[in-house]
Amino acid sequence: MRKLFILIALSCLLNKVDGQDLEFGAGLNRNKFYSWEKDEGHFYTEYHPGNGFSFFLSWEDTVLRDIFVKFVLILDDYTGKLSITNGGRGGSTTTYADVKKTTLGLGFFPFNYRFLKSGWLNFGVSYNLLLNQKMDGYHTWWYSGIGGNDTLNGHSNKYKNDFTFSIVGRIAYKINLTNSLHLVPQYFINIGLSKEFNNLQPKTKAIRQTFAIGINRGLSK
Repeated sequence: MRKLFILIALSCLLNKVDGQDLEFGAGLNRNKFYSWEKDEGHFYTEYHPGNGFSFFLSWEDTVLRDIFVKFVLILDDYTGKLSITNGGRGGSTTTYADVKKTTLGLGFFPFNYRFLKSGWLNFGVSYNLLLNQKMDGYHTWWYSGIGGNDTLNGHSNKYKNDFTFSIVGRIAYKINLTNSLHLVPQYFINIGLSKEFNNLQPKTKAIRQTFAIGINRGLSK
């Protein structure tokens, strides 16, 4: 499944290298895990943001006359911290983790709007493959006076979710260097719709902001 995802992602880009624009870039991201579930009673969650980096390759073109589309292949390395406590009179559990993840995402932007001649707003979705996950922390528990403490180091596989889905947005501005070469400062936001982890009680998702610089080259002008 992983190899198939990578093959499809590369095909979406490499089969279109004769398209209108090809862009490569990199930047820094700020990630925070979150959950829509409310803290009630003895259930409590706490999330702290972390920093990371991103690399991306994108292709954009006009297809079917007036329909403009954009594909992005993005490698995200991001971090964050989480703390989850749940229990009652009979017992409780606490999970704390310092998380580092690497994902490969394929983004598709079908909604694209130009402003101020060289500015762009892009909206779409992204399907993300987990390449690596590391969790440093612990899981403690006690029931009826009996308890234990397990470290998470080296046991990240239990919590892996190999695929996630998100909505994505982008704002960018192209600065002309030559007729076909552009410098592109840009901002991405990635809002997770599926859970980042398995075997955690809250359906923890991730929201990630990325500030990046791209080099855009027109290939068919």
